[in-house]
Amino acid sequence: TSVLMVLMFCGAFGRILGGKLGDVIGALPAYILMSLGQTISVIWFPYVTNPIGLYLLAAFFGFTYSGVMSSILVTTRMVVSAKFAGRANSLGSFFGWTGMGIGGFFGGYFFDLYGDYFWSFAFASIVGSINLVILLRFWLRISRLTLHKP
Repeated sequence: TSVLMVLMFCGAFGRILGGKLGDVIGALPAYILMSLGQTISVIWFPYVTNPIGLYLLAAFFGFTYSGVMSSILVTTRMVVSAKFAGRANSLGSFFGWTGMGIGGFFGGYFFDLYGDYFWSFAFASIVGSINLVILLRFWLRISRLTLHKP
C-alpha cells in the first residue's frame, strides 16, 4: 500500500508538471514524452526486487502515468475545432479508460495463464509501444502540415 501511495502522490505532481511541460514544449510532444516514460517504466516492475527501487519506479511511473492522462485532454483539444472539442474529449476519455480496463483484465488473465507477471507487464509495454507509434505518426503529420502552410 505504501508503494501505491507513492505512485498516487507522484501522480498528483505528474498532472501539474505534465501540464507545465505541455506549456513549454507543446501538448503533443509532452504526451509523447510522458507516454514514453510510462511505457519504459512498466516493463521493469517484475524485475525490481529491492524496496527502494520499487518506490523509485512507482514514483516515476505515477508521474508519467498522470502526465499522460492530463496530456490526452489537452492534446485532443489542441487538434480539434472548438465545436467538436467536447465530443472529441469524451471519445478520447472513453477509449482511454476502456483501454486501461481491458489492460487490467488482460494483466490478470496473463497472470492466471502463466503464473507470473512477466507477460502482464510485457503486454502493457507492447500496447504502450503501439500508442507511441500512433502518437509519433500524429506528430509527424502535424509537423508536415505546419511546414507546408503558406
